[in-house]
Amino acid sequence: MSAEMKVLVLDGSAYAGLEAASLVERALRLRLKLAVADVLYERELAARGGEALRRLGLRVATLADVGMAVRLHRNHPVLSAGDAFACALASANAWMLVTRNPALEAVAVTHAVPCRGVDWLVAEIARREAARFDLYTMQRPPRVDDTGLRGYALER
Repeated sequence: MSAEMKVLVLDGSAYAGLEAASLVERALRLRLKLAVADVLYERELAARGGEALRRLGLRVATLADVGMAVRLHRNHPVLSAGDAFACALASANAWMLVTRNPALEAVAVTHAVPCRGVDWLVAEIARREAARFDLYTMQRPPRVDDTGLRGYALER
């Protein structure tokens, strides 16, 4: 990733995975640029602490060309409407899509939309937290546990 991190568009599955692991707020506190489509925000996040996440830096983005999402959804029926909006939003803004959905990842690749999995984002959060820990405390970095993440065991 370049020195200037791209905005990372989360689809519903990516958001749910990060939320389940209590990583959304941690990612925002590390100044990762996270965005969700306004459709996802209104349907699922607004009533569940969405404003607090916005204050931490979550971007709620509106897709200027809704037809782009409609075409994606029509041409790729395997995608949900929310998936199509997330992919179109990332494409329209030259942002990176983050998903746990293999079908959405395949469509994104087909349309030349940069895409990563949630595992990449979790590793990025761990890397940033480890670097912050090392810089500010001048102590040894956390140990590597059986998940391969430095000092961060995910609940199983």
